[in-house]
Amino acid sequence: MPNKPENSAFELLSSRKTLVMATAGKNGTPNVSYAPFVHRAPPLYVYTSSRSRHTRNMMETAKASVMFIEDEARTRNFLHESASPASAALS
Repeated sequence: MPNKPENSAFELLSSRKTLVMATAGKNGTPNVSYAPFVHRAPPLYVYTSSRSRHTRNMMETAKASVMFIEDEARTRNFLHESASPASAALS
């Protein structure tokens, strides 16, 4: 069976324990950090402290964005044959 986007998304969620969450207060001041989560299809439960800026922001605005990051070492790169000068300089 071909790998459907929803299967890829489930695999990514299943292999992660944290996510990057962004919120903003009612004055627009952004806050970004990571937080632990649990995925129980379909809901996603993100754990934040009642004292955290994220929680206060979500109580004020009822908005948040999350991002899941795949380890770069595990991803397929388009130009994997040779290292670019920028990545070689970082080594």
